[in-house]
Amino acid sequence: MRNALHIALGDSSEGCLRAACRAHGMLGTALGIPDDLSHGPLDDGRARIDYMRDCFRGYDDWYLDVTDAFAP
Repeated sequence: MRNALHIALGDSSEGCLRAACRAHGMLGTALGIPDDLSHGPLDDGRARIDYMRDCFRGYDDWYLDVTDAFAP
């Protein structure tokens, strides 16, 4: 499966997945999604961005300059 896409949630998980694929000879690409899809709205990309900004308020600056979480 040369064109396999292996998906992980978060940068750290992506790095671990990439290392595991290399170590075990798995073909394909490891891709990390900078999000946690276990909570918040998943049916509206704009509502998702607002939700995540609220989650980070007071802790960290929101680093993604996007208005729709699900836009390509």
